[in-house]
Amino acid sequence: MDPRNLYIQIERAVRSVQWDTSDGNEYFLVGDGEQFYLDRLQAVLDGHFLSETVWASPSRHEAIVFERRSASASIAEHVARAGTLTLFDPDLRRFVQISKIGVARQGVFQAIDPRRPKPLQDSA
Repeated sequence: MDPRNLYIQIERAVRSVQWDTSDGNEYFLVGDGEQFYLDRLQAVLDGHFLSETVWASPSRHEAIVFERRSASASIAEHVARAGTLTLFDPDLRRFVQISKIGVARQGVFQAIDPRRPKPLQDSA
């Protein structure tokens, strides 16, 4: 999928994500504002995403595919540059949003909408 179209779809889909608030707050720590806790970030990725790949679209000009099992360090670098990064699975159902201040939230796309984003086809 074209990075520009993907970016637009993700921006729209994020508005319909049901963020997890199971412990009373939708945000949880994955860093301290100075550095990321890579083992905690990797545990979030492994616990939330079922697919082997995790996608991000930080801008209209870039789409990135990460191998989920070893993605925490690369993701932390991208978040440090971008400020906030939204990760999603190839089905565009599961999302994790990470901020450079060391907080993240995770959720699932919930909208009943005929314009629901179409799943990505892995080009790898």
